[in-house]
Amino acid sequence: MANIKVTVDDKAVSQRLQQLLQVVEKPRPLMLQVAETLHQQSMKMFEQQGFPANSWPSLKPSTIRSRSRAGHWPGKILQVTGRLAASVTPASGDDFAQIGSNLVYAAIQHLGGTIKRQGQVRLRTDRQGNLMKRGNLATFARRSHKQAVARAVNYSIVIRPRPFLPVTDNQQLNKPAFEAVMGVLNDAFMKSR
Repeated sequence: MANIKVTVDDKAVSQRLQQLLQVVEKPRPLMLQVAETLHQQSMKMFEQQGFPANSWPSLKPSTIRSRSRAGHWPGKILQVTGRLAASVTPASGDDFAQIGSNLVYAAIQHLGGTIKRQGQVRLRTDRQGNLMKRGNLATFARRSHKQAVARAVNYSIVIRPRPFLPVTDNQQLNKPAFEAVMGVLNDAFMKSR
């Protein structure tokens, strides 16, 4: 029998979990069910745009304008392509149940933070050295363009946290996820009797 560590603050719940773990010979199916329950809770957070519903910070007006021009607004936050939500996957074993994402940008979307950009861009110029424009926007230069000027690009982007995994700031399950997981465990306990 595998050792499974369960940490719960409630003594009655903790005792019930220990009783369940003593009678379960193969915990892997139970852990898979817990992982799938966590995944369902995460998908609800994407659907409801946070917990409680609609608690994610709204998009900046510039982001809304950009998404509108691209035909992606109105829409849901963090779901232009659906790639982030699709990347959240469950995993389990004899002694763990978890969900997570393998996307590089998933952590900063969940936790928030600042992205610092540095570098340069090449912009096309005419023979007099004036920037060539399309409307109000400068035109980027290809390597083949001989008349170009390099400009430094240094700026920061602040990403506000939009937690999509069902955990609180202190790394505990949020209330709906806790209740759903406890429902799975209670059902398993009742079936094992």
